Amino acid sequence: MMPHRRLIEPLVTSELIQTKMKKLTEPLSQTLREHRDRWTIVAVIILSVVVFSPVLGAGFVLIDDHGILRITSSDQMHPQSQPIPTSAWGAITTEDIPQGRVRLSYHFCYYGLITLLGTNAFAWHLVILAIGVTSVCSLYAALRKVQIPIVPSFLFVLLVLFAANSSLTWIKLGPAETWGTLFTCFALFAGAQASTSANPRYWDIILFLSALLAGLAKESFVLVIPALLYARVVLWGITWRQTAVTTLRANKFIIIALMLNFLINLMFVLFVARSAGDQSYGGISLASNEKYLQHLATVAFAVLWQGGFFLPVALMVISLRPRQRMSNSVVYVFLGSVFCGMWILPQLLLYATRDGMAGFYWLPAIIGIAAANALALAWLARANVRFYMIGVAWIALCIVLFSGVTYIRASRFRADAAALNRMLDYLTQSVGYGKTIAIAAEPARNYEATLSLIAHLGSRGRIDIPVALLPVHDSSYSSQFSGLGSALENYFVGHNALTDTQADQVDAIVLLVSEESLPPEWYAKYKSSARPIEFSETAFYPTIDQGTLRLLTPVSYKILWLAPRAE
Repeated sequence: MMPHRRLIEPLVTSELIQTKMKKLTEPLSQTLREHRDRWTIVAVIILSVVVFSPVLGAGFVLIDDHGILRITSSDQMHPQSQPIPTSAWGAITTEDIPQGRVRLSYHFCYYGLITLLGTNAFAWHLVILAIGVTSVCSLYAALRKVQIPIVPSFLFVLLVLFAANSSLTWIKLGPAETWGTLFTCFALFAGAQASTSANPRYWDIILFLSALLAGLAKESFVLVIPALLYARVVLWGITWRQTAVTTLRANKFIIIALMLNFLINLMFVLFVARSAGDQSYGGISLASNEKYLQHLATVAFAVLWQGGFFLPVALMVISLRPRQRMSNSVVYVFLGSVFCGMWILPQLLLYATRDGMAGFYWLPAIIGIAAANALALAWLARANVRFYMIGVAWIALCIVLFSGVTYIRASRFRADAAALNRMLDYLTQSVGYGKTIAIAAEPARNYEATLSLIAHLGSRGRIDIPVALLPVHDSSYSSQFSGLGSALENYFVGHNALTDTQADQVDAIVLLVSEESLPPEWYAKYKSSARPIEFSETAFYPTIDQGTLRLLTPVSYKILWLAPRAE
């Protein structure tokens, strides 16, 4: 008996321990299960703060941010600074409409934030990041409302937040896409709520207003309204198991309201863009482009890359068996494909008229791209677990790569702001009274940066420094934007054009182009006497230099100092 007892005693003890541990951990496990959506949202917030953390320490940069400085320091505006409206309505009527733009809700939100935050860069970046997190959390809630599993929903929102190009929306401070995305996400959430509600009237009102505000924030968001309407109606029919005719009758008011919203908004955008002329911003977007098909192919390939080559979608298609062709599975795939196509395709056609999508222009298309993958994963979770795990692993890997790219961009943004701040400090403290600063720039490519530098000088109180333009033309730059270059040069003709007689008054040349690209007569004249001064700040940006991996790379601004008293 003794040997037998020795054998079973450890087993009994082990079972007792396991039973006690199960009793201790069961409440925690149950709590986690009950609140797993809340914990998922907490995870989204934590990941967002970690990935975007560098930008929280950034200041203002040249692109997009100078409007904040010009509006808040209008009482000490540099005399060469372009006049800027001090109200949202002024910006709409004097800036947007003449340029063929329609961004009413964006300007009211933007000017409202300027009133609240002023020139507090930290507060600006924190609020913009909070808007991004709020947007994707609304998307998560919408997906969960329509029974999309947690993992696909979680990956969906991370893809929207960290996608390689659209993440710039939460790094920069000026894009209209910031507000357009927020209102679109609210519209999707309201649509999901309305489609599962027995009395959807109030949710439909929120859906309508959110879609209206999104379209009035940025013109590209007008094109998602039909997809929003489609999702709202189809989900209602699926939820309540109604026929197509019954579904259309039951939802006739929201159908009419959203279609009128779309058509009136679209016609207004087209009318304003046409009225502003072919050289306006809106006119360029509508102009014919001989490279349209080439740009369309480029954008289409970029869509594949942004969507992780839609591997989950491919796996879903492979998983469809012949006997499923007339089943509910095919209906699900078809309905989801129509939604994603209605969302993505108009964006491709829109931006193929230009040089393609860049940066935050990827919103709202990235929402449709992420939705395609999330819907495919949700289908695979039930149809093919092995393929589902492969798809989840692949999209998770893409998100890891995208989040790394986003962190690098946030780090470079912080370094850019720091280097710019150091250069401006030097210029404002060292340039003599009445002396001139010349900006060497490619007029079309550096249009905004050139005018932004003037605004930055004015915000620092050096309104006494004349600023001149030293144009450096680059024929390889797209002729589509030659109008911007001509506008900048014409502006400086009336605001301190650089002449040979004025050259002796120049203390410094700010280089927005390479030193070697300066006009030969200038470069030869000052090459021996000018002293280059570089203002650098390191950013986390892994590079390989002569076979050596470097994790930190400098971000620099450079000037040519001409005054003999420079230290």
